[in-house]
Amino acid sequence: MSDTSLRSLVERQLEVASLSGEVHAVMHSIVERLLDLPLADGASISTCAEGIAHFAVALGADAPLLGLTCPLADTLGSECARTGKLHVLRASDGADMERSLTRDAGAIVLVPIVYDGETHGIVGIRSADPSAFGEDDLETARLLAQSAAIALRNAALVERLAESERSYRELYDQSADPTFVSDINGQLIDANEAAAAFTWFTVEELRTMHLRDLIDPDDLAARPLRISELRESREIRTDRRYRRRDGTIFEVEASARVLDDDRVHTSVRDVTQRKRNEDRLRTSLGRLHAIVETQREISALELDQDAVTAAIVERAQRLAGAEGASVQWFEGDESVIHQGSGVAAASVGLRFDRSSSLSGVAALSGVPVYSPDTSIDPRVDKEVCRELQARSLVCAPLYRDGQIRGVLAVMATKPDAFDELAVETTRLMAEFVSTVIRNTNELETR
Repeated sequence: MSDTSLRSLVERQLEVASLSGEVHAVMHSIVERLLDLPLADGASISTCAEGIAHFAVALGADAPLLGLTCPLADTLGSECARTGKLHVLRASDGADMERSLTRDAGAIVLVPIVYDGETHGIVGIRSADPSAFGEDDLETARLLAQSAAIALRNAALVERLAESERSYRELYDQSADPTFVSDINGQLIDANEAAAAFTWFTVEELRTMHLRDLIDPDDLAARPLRISELRESREIRTDRRYRRRDGTIFEVEASARVLDDDRVHTSVRDVTQRKRNEDRLRTSLGRLHAIVETQREISALELDQDAVTAAIVERAQRLAGAEGASVQWFEGDESVIHQGSGVAAASVGLRFDRSSSLSGVAALSGVPVYSPDTSIDPRVDKEVCRELQARSLVCAPLYRDGQIRGVLAVMATKPDAFDELAVETTRLMAEFVSTVIRNTNELETR
């Protein structure tokens, strides 16, 4: 394979990975590319979980496998999944092709889809010709399997975030709403325990109060109680500003309905909390969209390691809501800032002892580490953090040649600036940097 064609292949790999927000489309695109290999007549991608294989995409001679779910042990991919290594089976070498799930296979290539240290799927290619698939074809299959791993890993991230948001919504939907019972003029007769917890008055106290006592006086002056409208329509909905015992003002959504005995049943919800949950959902989805856009931007760049890394550093800062970001590579016992954006841009070239820094902690643990307040955290180099203006700091490991060789760091000038999503985003962006390093090194080796 020429350098030009290999470059084209790696660029296609990044392009495919950039579509990971639509994982099925990515899988389908990868299988189509596999079918472009000389003499290939069928290709598939199956996912593996708890000993079960599911053929998510299958084209060509493998098309009959589409949608098939069966024990992994019943497939030729079981050994590939166990070892995590590429397997080539040829009828001419005496392989038992009768175990193939499709007919008349002369050669089969199986490549594991590996991420987070486990095999999560199998890329399969087949040909009726036992001599099919040379070394260049196998290298192509490996690269496309890496793209599949990136796509599936990102899909798993999307699902975890979606599950987190579903949990938030379920907790909210199942909570008991504060409820008040009054006469038609607003004099409270009763209230439930949720109403007491909501207003910080006891149920006994609420039974002696008027509804207007719970409403912000400024809101009540601007919008008096709609008693006449309630008498006529028997039901109204409105937004109000309520006031707790301590004077705290908060927005509520109130629904009032007149019962058959002319008592009024009013339930309220704290709109502030609901909006906070909705804003969090929008932020999560917006950040995921931005991650996909980052991958698209990377795929459009030439495979210049410094240019791509600089682009990822800048985007990592934005995605994490940080004020600065940097890539640090280890040189001996020192950590050296090679790329920086925001408040870290002026510190490119800075060297410091990694053993007394959060970078060193990340390197030893192999996972992202977060310091909510570097001014009191014994794990950090406080002098370096002051120079970087990093009061909050996240460091995620960077890999080169299979070993941790540096970190991606994001920072903010205030304490407690990052949440779990920001830490996970930093880890994912560090994976992007490591992937770029690996792919460009493979290209240079070629």
